[in-house]
Amino acid sequence: MDRLSCAIIDDDVEFCDQVVELATDSGFHAKGIHTLGEASRWLDSNFPDLLVVDVGLPDGSGFDLIERLDPDHTPQIVVVSGDYARETQGRAQQFGVSEFLTKPFAP
Repeated sequence: MDRLSCAIIDDDVEFCDQVVELATDSGFHAKGIHTLGEASRWLDSNFPDLLVVDVGLPDGSGFDLIERLDPDHTPQIVVVSGDYARETQGRAQQFGVSEFLTKPFAP
């Protein structure tokens, strides 16, 4: 059986590395990505089973990335954010994300 794949998209390198390690230890093939641009390019040719996406990236919103996903290859999505606002959580729900996690939390 092939391993499931996931991409962790977060500009906090230490946090991203910790989540990649956790995902790898859980059996995923995991990739850490730190910018919206890098994620967009990677997703042009990769179709992960799971995306963990930070809302606040240095070059744009994680929601912009989610909005551009190919509807034929939409993975499960977990949104992470330090923004506790109801509007942010509501927007995540509009995209049908699997989970919304507020930071900080211990991976």
